[in-house]
Amino acid sequence: MVTVLDTLGSTQVVTGVLLAAAAAASLVLLDVLPTTVLWVSLLAALFMIVVEFSLLVRTKLAA
Repeated sequence: MVTVLDTLGSTQVVTGVLLAAAAAASLVLLDVLPTTVLWVSLLAALFMIVVEFSLLVRTKLAA
């Protein structure tokens, strides 16, 4: 069960990183939205990654 949780947590973190990178690349390449929106979206993505990582660490410590 712990292995399944670890795998799911790692997959979520990797997915979050990839989504953040794709969003940043598309915003920079298209240059449609202002820089402020770019930074806000990046900070939101980073916050979600940190939250998911902390949940992953908690599940490892609980096991």
